[in-house]
Amino acid sequence: VPAKYGECPGLAAWVRNQGRSYNLSKDGKACSLSEAKAMLLTKIGFEWTPSSASQKDEWTTRFEELEAYKECEGHCHVPETHSENPKLGIWVVVQRLEYKNMQSGYESSMTDDKVKLLQGIG
Repeated sequence: VPAKYGECPGLAAWVRNQGRSYNLSKDGKACSLSEAKAMLLTKIGFEWTPSSASQKDEWTTRFEELEAYKECEGHCHVPETHSENPKLGIWVVVQRLEYKNMQSGYESSMTDDKVKLLQGIG
């Protein structure tokens, strides 16, 4: 189910929450998804990580756009309301938030590899 599934946004949110709970349980953290529920979902073909591939593609696309922005502008301080590429401005804000969450020990999509890439370009 796509993250922005217009036909049933509640389903998209539920699927996303199941995935988050599953990841928390794999890390040994408390969550609302019991092992029995996870097994039932797995049994009916629930895919626990399908969005990670598409997120990586989008992440890589935005990262490449950020590299191009830095090449032109000489810095990575993309305004949140960047008129030429609004998605890039929002993406940069989200990456900073995800990094802060990671540093604080909260759930985050930021990884050490992403941090290295971002720090590598400034």
